[in-house]
Amino acid sequence: MGPVTGLTSRKQDEFKCPSPSVQDETFVVSPKALDELEA
Repeated sequence: MGPVTGLTSRKQDEFKCPSPSVQDETFVVSPKALDELEA
């Protein structure tokens, strides 16, 4: 539980404040996010 939980919370922090390149990849993987932003 220790290391796995640490890695999970660390990834969540990265998703909360992603870099521009990460944001582009996220939009490509999830088009629904783009629809919500355009709406």
